[in-house]
Amino acid sequence: MDPMDTFQVVTCFLRRNGKVLLVQRSAQVRTFPGRWAAVSGGLEQDLLDQAYQEIEEECGYRRDQVRLVGGGEPIEATGEGRVFHVHPLLFDVLTDQEPRLNWENNAWRWVEPGDIAQYDTVPRLWETWQRVASPAKNQDASPAR
Repeated sequence: MDPMDTFQVVTCFLRRNGKVLLVQRSAQVRTFPGRWAAVSGGLEQDLLDQAYQEIEEECGYRRDQVRLVGGGEPIEATGEGRVFHVHPLLFDVLTDQEPRLNWENNAWRWVEPGDIAQYDTVPRLWETWQRVASPAKNQDASPAR
């Protein structure tokens, strides 16, 4: 059996008013078309810089419109003959502006976090969310930086 290709990925959960943004991957992306996901992309630079780049490209939110809440332990997900080392981050969205999607996604929804598991998602999205959800509970009361 051939070893699977391995990819480093950043996954950015965007939260507003207690809900989390899910985006539906378009037919034009290489992996998991039609599946629901958080904003994500291949890790080609510093983790945080890559996260801000993906958020702006995929949703139209500038760096000053989101605030990093925290990160979670990386998680491994497999699918389509690949292994993904996923680095999860959680951001609060500081604007009422709705997402402006690019070609990578064709739909978006703000959902209750507990509803993530009900969607046809990329592999292990629920477990990835859980990696950032627990620390976030402790940081919700923190003053904005």
